[in-house]
Amino acid sequence: MELHTPGHSAYTDTLIMYALSEAFRDHLEKVEGRDYFYTLVIEDLPFDVLSRMVSGAYETYEPKLIERFSRLLDEKEIRSLGRELYDVKRLAEYLKELTNPGHSLGEGRFGRGSTFKLPLMPTAGKYLRTDLTLSKKYDSSKPYNVCTFCQALAMLGLALGTLTTQYGGSHIVSTMMFKGEVEGKVVGDLIDDYLQLSTAGSWLQNALSRCSDKLPVRLFGYLTLTALDDRLIVDLRGSDAKWTALVTLFEKVRVVQVRGYSTVELDGILASLADLIDIDKKFNTSSRSRLINVCESLLRVCSVESLEKLFDSLSTRRLSDVYSFARSAYSNLKREGLSLSASELVEALARLCTGV
Repeated sequence: MELHTPGHSAYTDTLIMYALSEAFRDHLEKVEGRDYFYTLVIEDLPFDVLSRMVSGAYETYEPKLIERFSRLLDEKEIRSLGRELYDVKRLAEYLKELTNPGHSLGEGRFGRGSTFKLPLMPTAGKYLRTDLTLSKKYDSSKPYNVCTFCQALAMLGLALGTLTTQYGGSHIVSTMMFKGEVEGKVVGDLIDDYLQLSTAGSWLQNALSRCSDKLPVRLFGYLTLTALDDRLIVDLRGSDAKWTALVTLFEKVRVVQVRGYSTVELDGILASLADLIDIDKKFNTSSRSRLINVCESLLRVCSVESLEKLFDSLSTRRLSDVYSFARSAYSNLKREGLSLSASELVEALARLCTGV
């Protein structure tokens, strides 16, 4: 059986893809990423059985959703929309609709439903495109409307397929989308890693909390990818897919607003990380663990320049960039009374550059 995500946007459908992938994990063969939607190939099961799986997944992860996103989404709305997923009969009819692409065609700016919550679709906000020298008042676009099931599944995807960092009233939400084909098990492993990294006390959460307000958006995508399990990184490289991070900066004062939305290409960094793992196996070294340690150290002193040079060297594989990273990291850590213990990492980066 094939189920297609609704087709609202790359960001929203990525969240819904993670939600459905977790619900059908034990019956998921593969996921195919397209331009603005995904196709999940799953075992052919009765729709009432599938709907109970979705309900069970939401019930399991609703507490995590409330814990992490109650400042961006109203807790009452989270619980209210969650109850919609417990209506097994209506949910089964919704899932039947997803056997054909284009569920979103009946929704949107001029469609039915309730207004999509901004944290579930950053591009659904209102944008002013009026020449104020000619117009005396602001124009606003119509709200983007969707059904309650699309809202609830996108919320579930927030809990399962994102890394979120908060500072002050700002929230940075990062997720990974893909175009191409990925095995169901790999998608499940990616969800597991997101859940682990999102747990309070994980090394990445602790490290990011020190200087989230100073990091360029692309570094959030790179750091999330770097923190994934070694085996998963190799599997992502081996998949027939192209990977992109979607990073959104939300700010809440009285209402939630989008202050930034960026796409970050990950394939170059992904290939280098997987090659570092291969180098470690070949030469019995530990450059990957050194890479994690160096990222932690640089985040501790908020050395944005050194982090950028590190990922530049992974992206370009130029020896000059490796030298620039090592020099910058050494100087910035020394200034804070710390030392750079990265000889194995620098040697491995040099091997990437030379192909040795």
